[in-house]
Amino acid sequence: AWGEISYPGAPNTSLCNPSVVSDGSHLHMFYACDGRGGGYAVSADGISWSLHRENPVLDLPDELVASVPVLFDGSTWHMWFTQRSSQGSDRISYATSDRGPIDPAMSSGKYIPAAAFAAGAEGSFYETDLDLSNASDRMVEYQLQWLPRDENNSEPTTSEIFTLGAGKSVRYSNVLGEIFDLEPDSFGALTVLSTSPDLKAMARIVNLPHDMGEGCFGQAIPALSYSEFTGFRERRRLLFGTENADSRFNVGCLNGSSIPARVYLELFRSDGTLLGSESVLLMGFDNNQLNRIFDPYHPVVGYVDYWSAAATDARIWCYGSVLDNVTSDPTTVPPQ
Repeated sequence: AWGEISYPGAPNTSLCNPSVVSDGSHLHMFYACDGRGGGYAVSADGISWSLHRENPVLDLPDELVASVPVLFDGSTWHMWFTQRSSQGSDRISYATSDRGPIDPAMSSGKYIPAAAFAAGAEGSFYETDLDLSNASDRMVEYQLQWLPRDENNSEPTTSEIFTLGAGKSVRYSNVLGEIFDLEPDSFGALTVLSTSPDLKAMARIVNLPHDMGEGCFGQAIPALSYSEFTGFRERRRLLFGTENADSRFNVGCLNGSSIPARVYLELFRSDGTLLGSESVLLMGFDNNQLNRIFDPYHPVVGYVDYWSAAATDARIWCYGSVLDNVTSDPTTVPPQ
């Protein structure tokens, strides 16, 4: 019997030369990516695999990598692999790591690309609510990770482990204050790690009105899997670019890997005229926001194209946010 192996969130690249090690309860796979660098994944059944969020775990950008047999002696990983240099010569190399395998219990990860507990423009003040819902038929364990804006978040602040029963939901009002005890002026993103891909998540960023009777629609922020991120040199577009007396437009970007990535953005008028360009460097699991990106061209209606020229395993996700200048109510504009 045979079946096609599924790689949730796998990058758009060739995977080859797998080596699988069992620890008695889970399978741990090391493999080559396009012959360049080595990746790692874990599985409970050998069919559905979860990729390590910091792939490639073996990064040799200037040389081809193949044949990655691995042994685990209980404390250290031992890997033997073939390297082919740009000059075409081969050699066998050896690498070790004392870092433990990824926790199979928390192998399912999703990203909330924006979260805030802070004052914004035009007298606004934003809080973030998070809704989690267990769509599986068994209890789910989960953790949250805080990814502050404009920081290297390769070792993020991680919450305690929570549980959620089958079919149940939970809402965290002002999740940054409730879970992470953050103070105002906190901007960033979140990761939701869980024991099941059936844990659903969505955030809502709300501008707290001065008059509590006024209310606020809020901004829906989806939870994203790694497969939804923008891949190497893939170009995507953000619509509803607007800067005038009534509205303003921000662009936020999140790096979904530990590999630094520079994001390039081009701004266009609605008639296709190129207005200008911007770029932002994102470190590992970093995020940032370019506020009022069309302000130099005020008033204008247009769109933004973005892409990344980082390594093939780095993936980014950008979104637009168009805000009403009277109420500061934001609307999420996903990429297309």
